[in-house]
Amino acid sequence: MRPKSLEKFKTKIRDITRRCNNLDDRVIEKLKQVIRGTVNYFATDFSTCVKLYRVLDKWIRMRVRCMKYKRKSKN
Repeated sequence: MRPKSLEKFKTKIRDITRRCNNLDDRVIEKLKQVIRGTVNYFATDFSTCVKLYRVLDKWIRMRVRCMKYKRKSKN
């Protein structure tokens, strides 16, 4: 992924997982749509961004936990 594409993806995730919103089914469904669309676009048979996907997965999980518990992150 190009850095610009990565930042655009992270911005979408940040907008969806703002702490002032409640964690409900609509948020989870929108989050799944954005993640699935990005992965399907960038993942190919010869894709080399598996490590990047793992890092992004950790980051997204941290965002969802922060949203659920309404706490600040340490990063």
